[in-house]
Amino acid sequence: MSNLFGTGGIRGVENNFPIDNLSSEVLGEVLADLSKKNNWEKICIAQDTRSSGILLFENFYKGLSTNESLEIYKMGILTTHSAVLYSKKISANICVIITASHNNFSENGFKFFNFEGRLVDKKLEEEIEKDFFDKKIEFNNSKKHFHLKNKEINIEAREHYLNFLRDNIEEKFSKKIVIDCANGAASVFKDNFQEIFNEAKVVNSSPNGRNINLNCGSTHTEFLCEIVKKNKFDFGISLDGDGDRLALVDENGEVIHSDKLMAFLAIEMNKKNKDCRKLVVTEYSSLALDDFLKPYDISVERTENGERNVVDKMFEKNALIGGEYSGHIIIKNFSTSGDGLFVAIKALNFLEREKKKTSYITNLFDLYPSFSKNISVQKKKTLAEMKKLQEAILKAKTKMQEEGKIIVRHSGTENVCRVFVEGKKENQIKEIGKEISDIIESESNIL
Repeated sequence: MSNLFGTGGIRGVENNFPIDNLSSEVLGEVLADLSKKNNWEKICIAQDTRSSGILLFENFYKGLSTNESLEIYKMGILTTHSAVLYSKKISANICVIITASHNNFSENGFKFFNFEGRLVDKKLEEEIEKDFFDKKIEFNNSKKHFHLKNKEINIEAREHYLNFLRDNIEEKFSKKIVIDCANGAASVFKDNFQEIFNEAKVVNSSPNGRNINLNCGSTHTEFLCEIVKKNKFDFGISLDGDGDRLALVDENGEVIHSDKLMAFLAIEMNKKNKDCRKLVVTEYSSLALDDFLKPYDISVERTENGERNVVDKMFEKNALIGGEYSGHIIIKNFSTSGDGLFVAIKALNFLEREKKKTSYITNLFDLYPSFSKNISVQKKKTLAEMKKLQEAILKAKTKMQEEGKIIVRHSGTENVCRVFVEGKKENQIKEIGKEISDIIESESNIL
């Protein structure tokens, strides 16, 4: 699985394997072949605002349309969940999103969702990957693919999603709201936000193909924090390039940690639905979350990083809410993919109902001290074979005993090794985090 798929689909740098025109066409032909094999009738394709998405789409579509009986829905620029939502409405077999989510414009990728609106399973990914590398095709640029069964439903899909948002607003919002679209896919809805979010101000909603996530959005919240403080907003919403992750900013210009947001949502949902007794998170979520939720009789279930792992665990444990520390949050009875705007609406509904300021969530509980560092590497060495690193981790775990955790893993979407250490003793955590990071940096080729 290391050659093509990561934790969130296929991703890479534009014009480099596998995010190049030839690979995109091969990938399209693989999906065309699989559609014949599995009797798939409909496939949807959407994309975010990256300039590279235009050619990637054209070449993917070229390969996909070799199956002339396939009905292809060209959805244009849409957020991930808005595309998936419409795909489910029309009973499409597969929904493909051309996006690199929170990454910068020079990267792009492909996400694949099934008929249930969930990321496709590993078995299908493995089949796609095998067929991709096995395929022996002589590409002829003059070869024409005739396909009459394609439908342009951009406007229809957008309106379907806007109605979904409207239907989930309990009452008119009283808070002064600002939305950062990250110059990404959510920008297509900017003219509708004033109506939906009651005169909300919209920023970073003028994509030019190269400014997606550039010093804005959920991974660069400094911009929104400053706007909130300067203009006295009550509630800041920061999205990423495809709108599937969220960062909330309170009235003091403070970013709300996703663990606190998930805890708040779980408690409020439990008031109306007593079945909401489980919260699924990844291994990165704070141990303080477990301790805080115990009095509410809500248990915390952990899984490996990645949206699919979270959703799979939610179905396994019959949990209604789950998410990642990065801001991907899923409320299962409404969506099986991340949707920043929808989660923001749910949080606003609960705050309005309880007549609380946004900072109520910020102050819900204190996180335990932690150390986090992303280390750029040219080659992802097998961590288990790095003897000095493993010795340091074993020594640190013995020192921490049961009062902390250490996570060292390679990113599934970037050439990055992530180090995360958490515990109750701040000085100890910093010391351990630095020691482990120094070892990785000394043994890796830094970009």
